[in-house]
Amino acid sequence: MRKVRVINETPDSNPQLADKLSLLSDALHMDFELVEQESWIGHYNGDILPHDQRNDAAIVIEHHSDEASHYQLGQILASAENYEARILIWMADNIREEHRAALDWLNRWTPAEIEVYGVEIRNAEENDADANLKFVPVVAPASWSKCGESEHIPKIQSVVLRDFFRALVADLSSRGFVDDQAIVTKHDQSFPSVLSGMDIHASFETDDKVWVYIPGWPSVNNRILNKIRDDAGKRAKIETELDLPSGTTIDWKTRAGSIGVYRKATLYDSEEELEEIKQWMFHYLIKFKEVFNPRLKEILAELENSNE
Repeated sequence: MRKVRVINETPDSNPQLADKLSLLSDALHMDFELVEQESWIGHYNGDILPHDQRNDAAIVIEHHSDEASHYQLGQILASAENYEARILIWMADNIREEHRAALDWLNRWTPAEIEVYGVEIRNAEENDADANLKFVPVVAPASWSKCGESEHIPKIQSVVLRDFFRALVADLSSRGFVDDQAIVTKHDQSFPSVLSGMDIHASFETDDKVWVYIPGWPSVNNRILNKIRDDAGKRAKIETELDLPSGTTIDWKTRAGSIGVYRKATLYDSEEELEEIKQWMFHYLIKFKEVFNPRLKEILAELENSNE
């Protein structure tokens, strides 16, 4: 018998969740049946205890009618250990990106019989009543694909970023552009140039743009970049050498004081589009090093001589 225990941070909503348990089981292609409420899980009160007649696996559910937070992840893991659960379901109105990534990490590194789900609680329509709640899986194990649903789960940004930049670094290493280096799971990956402290960056930004740029920080960087920005002849030659295609734009001074090129793109683009973006970054990282490095070294030398 499959048993399900639910930890709920808002007790008043427990009856509502119990009433809607069939919707959750449908969303996850399971078959829950409510058999008990108000069962204790260690020091925590687990309010709902259904079971699934089809399988022999304990389930724990962490339910919170708000945004998921760190302590709930620890709570569901402690509860899973207490009941030797093999299925963990974390429910909230909004499961943050870093928590989705943590659940995905658990699915990748735990045995195949352990299944971890992240489920967001939404209204079927905006401003709809609670009676029309929807349970939307946003994290599921790879085995869930047999249900034909996993392809509809939004991509986890940190996982996409890690894989994207890992492939980019591998391509650049094969060209001798960079040695093996740590891969970030934030939106910005830096690559060393010939000037200490003035790396070349590749990034995904929240305004649906991808960039290759030279940062305008610290202040010495901005002084060097201003020598290029203030010389119309240098700018024109650089634009010619970069050979910018349609859809790629150069910004000579961003709000952060950087110089960079950008194009429209997001992490939610298709695999084919992400491959094209990777090739775009690959191309302009190499181009920036070829086009800017000689000029930056020359300007740095001029500034050092003027200070002598």
